[in-house]
Amino acid sequence: MRKRHLITTALVLGIGITAAVGAYQAESATFILNDGRRISGVLAIRLNEGNVNIRRDKNSFELSREGNKAEYISVPDVAVIDFVEGTPEKRELEALSPGSHSLAMRDGSNRKGKFVDILNATTVRWQRENSSLTDDIPIRDVRRIYLNTESAWRTFNHQQSGAGSGGSNAPQTPSGPGVEVQGNQAWTDTGLTVRRGERIRFVVSGEIVYGNGQTTGPGGNAAMKHTGYPVPGVGVGALIGRIGNGPAFPISPNGQPVGMTGAGRLQLGINDDQFGDNSGAYRVQIVRGNEPANSRTGGNR
Repeated sequence: MRKRHLITTALVLGIGITAAVGAYQAESATFILNDGRRISGVLAIRLNEGNVNIRRDKNSFELSREGNKAEYISVPDVAVIDFVEGTPEKRELEALSPGSHSLAMRDGSNRKGKFVDILNATTVRWQRENSSLTDDIPIRDVRRIYLNTESAWRTFNHQQSGAGSGGSNAPQTPSGPGVEVQGNQAWTDTGLTVRRGERIRFVVSGEIVYGNGQTTGPGGNAAMKHTGYPVPGVGVGALIGRIGNGPAFPISPNGQPVGMTGAGRLQLGINDDQFGDNSGAYRVQIVRGNEPANSRTGGNR
């Protein structure tokens, strides 16, 4: 979700390189993405930007890959920045809150607030909870930075006590047949290959939470639209689709058939440009032609 105070952060990773600049000994980090992938490296200092790791022109982390080629990963795609590796203890995962950033310290404590930046490849800049004040915390005192709680719980196979997969404040994902489309990830592969001109109906249930605890159904919040969303003319949180990597299109929340403009793999997603503070999910039954609901729910066809 686009926030009022957008974090535009970038980190430069020198893979396999131990970096030291002046008095600063760069720290290593592993980035755990929302889809479970892990990318490890050594944080490097952006000398041309005042010894901070912020990239002001892109909302992305920058990685130095083989051949010194730069690779960019969108900040909302990152669930956890891990400085120690290994599996977190249960109490560390229990301390997390849906839709909030958390800082797990090496002394076992947990801080709520907002991740701002990493300075000199050695220090985390952290904004205190319910405050505009920030603290500069040495990475040597930090275990992990959690940017997406729900993705972190899934990655570490953690079930929050007394709650569903989204935690006690998240809406429960409807059970039953169909494809589960998580609110905190951009796209979900349905497993279905569609044909050009084919008309498909979507039977959708569930709701998601976005931004500062606001809830919406599959039609989205029409009062909040933005040019940065995949479908700018549709409200935030709406269920949308695309074929392969093609342009996104809206999906009717009322079950009206949608004509396929191309052939290929059908993906479903959330109309948003920031996913780290989203939770909940939609359950989507995909009905082809004259088939009744429940007869087809996805798969290679």
